[in-house]
Amino acid sequence: MPNDNVPNSNDKSNIVQSEANLVTSVIRHHRLRVSRTHVPPDDSDKKIKKGKYGKPPISGSKYVLDVKEDGNVPLSLPRAAGTKRKRVLTETSDRKLKKKKYEKLSNVGSTNQRDVAEDVLKNMIRPVASDLPSKVVDGDIKICKRTRTTEKNSTIQTPVRCPGVIKFGKFEVETCYSCPFPQEEDSPRLIFCEFCLKYTKCQSILERHMRHCNWRTPPGTEIYQSGDLSVFEVDGKVDKTYCQTLCRLGKLFLDLKTLDYGVEPFLFYIVTKNDGFGCHLVGYFSKLKQNEENFNVACIVIMPQYRRQGYGRILIEFSYLLSRIERQPGTPETPLSGLGKMTYDAYWKGVILEYLDKHRGIDNICINDVSSETGLMRQDIIDTFKSLHMVVEIFKEMTICIDWNVVDSHIKKKIELKQIHIDPDRLRWTPSNLPDGQDNQHLEESVFIKCLPGG
Repeated sequence: MPNDNVPNSNDKSNIVQSEANLVTSVIRHHRLRVSRTHVPPDDSDKKIKKGKYGKPPISGSKYVLDVKEDGNVPLSLPRAAGTKRKRVLTETSDRKLKKKKYEKLSNVGSTNQRDVAEDVLKNMIRPVASDLPSKVVDGDIKICKRTRTTEKNSTIQTPVRCPGVIKFGKFEVETCYSCPFPQEEDSPRLIFCEFCLKYTKCQSILERHMRHCNWRTPPGTEIYQSGDLSVFEVDGKVDKTYCQTLCRLGKLFLDLKTLDYGVEPFLFYIVTKNDGFGCHLVGYFSKLKQNEENFNVACIVIMPQYRRQGYGRILIEFSYLLSRIERQPGTPETPLSGLGKMTYDAYWKGVILEYLDKHRGIDNICINDVSSETGLMRQDIIDTFKSLHMVVEIFKEMTICIDWNVVDSHIKKKIELKQIHIDPDRLRWTPSNLPDGQDNQHLEESVFIKCLPGG
C-alpha cells in the first residue's frame, strides 16, 4: 500500500520550478530598479551629445534627469526641458575647477596679476649697475634708492593752466601761467579780438563779433607815431574793462604780476604795430599817476609773438623819454622777471656807453648830469658802471677807468644792427603832474667821478 506522505518525483520538480521562478522574478525586479537610477559608466561619456532639450556636456561631468521621488519614473521630455539639470562632477573635474577658480594668471595686458612678494618689489626699485656711474659707494646707492622710492610714492601733479592756449589775431600762443577770466574761468582755450580784447571760447561767436566790431585801435589817445609804430595812452579809470583784460593778459605770461589792485590809479602805454587792417597789440607798460617813489614803470609786458624783436627796448626807451620830459629820473618797480632784468641791464649799459662816446675827452663825470640827460636814477648809473668793470678805487676815492674798446665795440654793433629808436620829436604829450616852470627833480648834491683813459 503506497504511503501518501512521501512526495513523488513530479511534485519535487514542480517545487523546484516555482522556487526558480520566484528567484528569477526577484532578480528581474531588482535589476529594473537599479537600471532606472544607474549613472552610465565613464566610457559612455563619448556617447553623450547635445540634445534637443539639453545643454552641451561639460568635460568630466555627467547630466541626469530629475525623477519623481515616489515612483522613480523619469519626467516627460517637455517637463525635463524646462527643468534645470543637475550637474554631477567627478573628482578629477572638481580639482580642475578649483584650480582654475583660485589661480591668478599673469598674461600681458590682462587685469589678472599673480601675487608678487615684497622682496620682488624692493628689487624693482633697487639701482642697477647700468644706472650708476663707476666708483660709487654704498651711501650713493642708498640715496638713489631713497630718491626713487620718493618719486614712486609722490602724488604731486602738474597744475593745469587755464587757459592753456589763447588765439590772438592770427597767432595761437601757449600761456605760461593761469589767470581767471570772468565767465570763462575753466576754459582751456580762449579766442581774443585783438582790438577791443573781447574774448570767447567759440570760434563762430568771435567771427560774428568781428563782423560788427568797429574797433581798429586801442582806446585812449595816440601820443606817438613813427612809421608802422604807435603808442597809445589809456587811462585805467576811463577804460576800466579794457585795462582789466589787458592786465589779465599780462598775468598769463608774468609770474610776478599781481591783480590785487584796481586799474583806476594807473596809466597804460600801449605799443602797436600798424597795417592796413588796424593797430595790432605788441605790448604795454603801466605806471602810477601819482608816484612818490620815482617808479616810471609798474609792469611791462611784450606779447610772446613779438619777443626778441627789440620791442622791449622800445618800451623801456619810451618810459625814460617820459621821465626826461617830466624832469624826474625814474626806475622800474622791483622785482623784475628774468627776461625783464636782462632787457633793463642791456638798455642801461647801452645808454651809458653812448653817453661816454658822446662826451669823449672829459676828465670828470657828474652823475647828476648823466641822470638828467638819460633819465636814469643815480644808483642805476653807478651799478651799471660797476657791471661794465669800469669802477676802481684809488686812494679811497671812486674813479672810473673807461675802456674805450668796449665803447667803440658797442657803437659799431649799434650801427650794424640798425635798431629802431624812439624819435622825441614825434612825441605829442604833455605831463599832467608838472606845473609850468617847475623843476620836479630833487635837489641832490652833485657827485663827480674822475675819469681815466683805459685799455
